Amino acid sequence: MVWTRRARVNGERSARRPGQPRGSKLEVHADFLFGLMAAHPGITLKEMRARLSEDRGATASIATLWRFLASSGHA
Repeated sequence: MVWTRRARVNGERSARRPGQPRGSKLEVHADFLFGLMAAHPGITLKEMRARLSEDRGATASIATLWRFLASSGHA
């Protein structure tokens, strides 16, 4: 179990909040992604994913990109 590994590795014994963490890992790249969309209106999610990896060294699935853009009103 994950919690037993955390306890063994770093002594963490308190419960964490259940569920997915709030927010998106792409929030720090928002300006970059929106800039790509402005500069290249027909850019695909696949192309955005490649540019994110090449230019920023960040990885994200197509689904993660879609959810981030949809939640920010850019989908």
